[in-house]
Amino acid sequence: MCSPGGAFLIGDPATVAAKTLAASDMLGGIARITFQMSSALIDHEIMKRTIRLIGTEVAPFVRRGFVTPESAVASGAKSVAVGG
Repeated sequence: MCSPGGAFLIGDPATVAAKTLAASDMLGGIARITFQMSSALIDHEIMKRTIRLIGTEVAPFVRRGFVTPESAVASGAKSVAVGG
């Protein structure tokens, strides 16, 4: 489930974006994805960072169908937002 081909969306923002886009392709397009994150054993600051990364780095690329800033630029996108 945690492997690159597994169902869980675990990894850096590029990996999560790539797996999300792959799932969308496999399913014929998705309009919404829900992240279920267990917070009982995860530090609050880590959880906040994870949520921020989903919003600032994963979501923009998934919305545009791009996985990385490089793929966005290569496709001719006019602007690329990358979180820090």
